Amino acid sequence: MRLVFLPRAAAAATVVLTSFVTFGSLASAWFIPPPANDPSALFGVRRPNRPLLPAASATLLDLEALDDYSLGQFRLSPSFAIIQPDGTWPIYHKGYDGHISHVEFITGAGEMARKVAVLRHVDLNKIESFDITDYTRGEKVTSTSSVCPFYDDSNGAVVYYALRTAKGRANARVRESNESYEMEVTMASMRDAFVLSDIVPWDGVDIPIVPSSESANA
Repeated sequence: MRLVFLPRAAAAATVVLTSFVTFGSLASAWFIPPPANDPSALFGVRRPNRPLLPAASATLLDLEALDDYSLGQFRLSPSFAIIQPDGTWPIYHKGYDGHISHVEFITGAGEMARKVAVLRHVDLNKIESFDITDYTRGEKVTSTSSVCPFYDDSNGAVVYYALRTAKGRANARVRESNESYEMEVTMASMRDAFVLSDIVPWDGVDIPIVPSSESANA
């Protein structure tokens, strides 16, 4: 397995990076190939400097910490998804390339409650990042959260998520386990990593959205 960081060639990456910064994505500055295919070295969320023990299954406290970290904007388990706020409906906007460039969640009063900016690699038809921002009465109420997926070039599924919210940085690795999938989550604010079981892999093509009633990580 090899991680795919979508802008492949160095020269192309420079051009793409420039366009990302112009676009305004917080995630854009992260798009530099990770050393030795180890994204954790790039994103700076490492487990403590001590002998590494196998991560334990997530406890209720771990799940609550993950829900708190994600700010109700996205979930990781049982499958990755963007959360649709209560009392809103999504409006999809397309860019010049015909792909969805951002999604606005609009309230009954016609106000935007959440905006999700989408960067996509058109040739590969894979999502490079989400930037998620919440609003109240047209005013930004949270710093923008970013989700950057990495892909396995053998099957196209996401095997690593680099995350940033107002709560800090985190990462999540997806791997096979006993004919199913699990996810190891490492959060900068927590001492130990933990494992989520029965993960449904995501291919990074469509934009998964679930209602807030399904926002809790399981």
